[in-house]
Amino acid sequence: MNPSCTPFCSYLSDRWRTSLFRADIFPGFPFVPLNWQALAFNRDNAGDMRLPSNIWRCLLDQAHERTRDTRAFVVSPAPIIGGVVMEREQPFVVPLDERSVLAHFSDMSLYLPEFFMSTASERWAIWGDSDLTVLGAECELITAVIEEYGGEAKAIEEMARDFGLRNTTEDHSMWTYLKGLVAQPESRQLGAIKGGGG
Repeated sequence: MNPSCTPFCSYLSDRWRTSLFRADIFPGFPFVPLNWQALAFNRDNAGDMRLPSNIWRCLLDQAHERTRDTRAFVVSPAPIIGGVVMEREQPFVVPLDERSVLAHFSDMSLYLPEFFMSTASERWAIWGDSDLTVLGAECELITAVIEEYGGEAKAIEEMARDFGLRNTTEDHSMWTYLKGLVAQPESRQLGAIKGGGG
């Protein structure tokens, strides 16, 4: 446990492990709620912002429209500042406006090798590490974000392009993962039921 983690930070970490984030982010669906969809982003392309700016804007617009959340909480197992594990208290509290969110993630002095982000409503969440960022949310909240790509099929194509996937055997598991993220919850649940007996 990071010594900078306050009791509230510990509470969030414990709660989110059971209510939001699965222990294995890959290759299965990374979020606990089964009525969610998700999108993945390549850290190499999105950089420190973790998500493209148009996706951040759309997500924040939807969060303002559909929730009462005014701030998000960010927890990291080992935040690094100036090359050493940080001693500043967690969680990081980030106001849910574009300027504050972008300022938090573009802070070049702060490096989060892994982080978890959500809000009091727990209707959306983000997990990220040094390679991958995954945004998940209730379908009604994330639909507009998926539409930024032109719909589910286009979102899968764009994610595949983002990760440099080709139609090869080597890339099959990642294609399956990306399709599973965007899949409608009903089809994902049906797949889990069909695969659960084996």
